[in-house]
Amino acid sequence: RVIEIDEPAAATDSSGVPSAIEKSPLDFALLPRCRRPKSDPDPLAFADAPSPHPADYNINLSRKVAMGSQLRLRFEQEAKLMRKSVAQVARREQRIQAR
Repeated sequence: RVIEIDEPAAATDSSGVPSAIEKSPLDFALLPRCRRPKSDPDPLAFADAPSPHPADYNINLSRKVAMGSQLRLRFEQEAKLMRKSVAQVARREQRIQAR
């Protein structure tokens, strides 16, 4: 049933309570206020976090770049050792097959 805005009487039951069609799940004014425990943090507390100082930001960024470079170097070293190990196992397999 569609309720026209021009018919406010049709929007209420005989008891005067608004019908379910009129109540929106997003209409927070109709919901009872819930109290959060004091231990719950404010959900918007971090919304306006202060931005870091530019010098601190640059230092932090350079540390992250250096750490990334170290991780890449370590990865390349491990990949080289893995290739060396695979080649060694392949040579061993060839010697076993040659017997």
